[in-house]
Amino acid sequence: MNEKNYNLQLCSLKEAATVLKISVRGVYRKFELGELPCVKIGGLNRVRLADLEAYIQRQTSKNGVVA
Repeated sequence: MNEKNYNLQLCSLKEAATVLKISVRGVYRKFELGELPCVKIGGLNRVRLADLEAYIQRQTSKNGVVA
């Protein structure tokens, strides 16, 4: 898979919540705070996998954990 296609892959809020081990409402809060970007497609919010991965990297770096 090339990088362009990876940047276009999306997941649902439920999937993002599962990865982050938080509630779907917690994912919404991260959108509202500008911590995690989302895109709206057909009335549904989605998270780009690249953005989710970047968020996780930022959190692990901020907390002194190198992933």
